[in-house]
Amino acid sequence: MTLPVSSRWRRLPRSLVVAMTVLVAGSTGACTTARNSLGTAAGPCFRDGATAALAVHNRGRLVGVRRIRAPRLARRLPTASSLPAREVCVFAFKGTWQASEVERPRGQPTGRYALVVVGARHGQVVGTFLDDRLPTRFRHL
Repeated sequence: MTLPVSSRWRRLPRSLVVAMTVLVAGSTGACTTARNSLGTAAGPCFRDGATAALAVHNRGRLVGVRRIRAPRLARRLPTASSLPAREVCVFAFKGTWQASEVERPRGQPTGRYALVVVGARHGQVVGTFLDDRLPTRFRHL
């Protein structure tokens, strides 16, 4: 005759039961930890992706996202020198663009890339810069 499960547990030493419970709880907890970030500096920018896509009217292919200080972007993209000196999120879209096809156009009248600049704190489009080359590297896509 086999003992019921509850009787088996009562016969084990209490310290062994506690150790097994801790082991099981610890191992399952590690599998379910939440990840709310990509582990990159640009992670917080991804919440503004829809805003950036609307600025280019959902056209083109998203190349990448970069969080950068505006003065540093202006050194690489001279037409961005009028941006306020704060952190911005830059979304790069590849396609064929004209200034009339994007929101808040700045810089060149046409370009192969549309760089949508969104304020890192307020999430609003600051400007869309058109250019034929990317001013910096875009990763994590």
